[in-house]
Amino acid sequence: MSNELKEALGLVQECLDDWHYAATRVIPIMHRLEKVKELLLKEQEAVPVIQREIAHMFFWCCGSCGVAITDGDKFCRNCGKAVKWNDEGS
Repeated sequence: MSNELKEALGLVQECLDDWHYAATRVIPIMHRLEKVKELLLKEQEAVPVIQREIAHMFFWCCGSCGVAITDGDKFCRNCGKAVKWNDEGS
């Protein structure tokens, strides 16, 4: 979990614990949550598939973590990132 997300969740918890505090912190909380939303959306973006040669054999690999994936997979089995294939199947 990113520091931005931890800080935003901390602010939300403080607001749940003390409504008076929440009333004085609405704008900073909204700005922080907007940043968190942007970070989460960026994390969901698909990464391109890369081709790697290992022991004179070629493998398709996740563009995020580099672990081998099967042709046509939509997600990496290791890191869970969505992967995108180009029009030629690679």
